[in-house]
Amino acid sequence: MKSINRGLILCMKHNIESAEELAAKANISVDSAARVINQQELSIDEIKALCLYFKVSAPYLMCITERNNYPELQLDYANI
Repeated sequence: MKSINRGLILCMKHNIESAEELAAKANISVDSAARVINQQELSIDEIKALCLYFKVSAPYLMCITERNNYPELQLDYANI
C-alpha cells in the first residue's frame, strides 16, 4: 500500500514548485522543506511551522486522519 505524501500534495495545492519556495513561505530551512517533499522525518518545530502555514492539523499533515481539523486538533491532540 502506498503512503500519501501529504506535504507534497499541500505544496502542489499552493503552487509551491521547489523546496526553496516552501522554505521561504513556511519559514523553515531548505533542508526541512526538502524532507517534507521527500516524505522524511520532521521535528516538532517543523511540523508546527507547516501546520501554521498550510492551516492544517498535525494529524492531517502526518496522515493520521483524512479530516483536517485545523485549528481545533493541533499538536496537543497528536501528542508528538
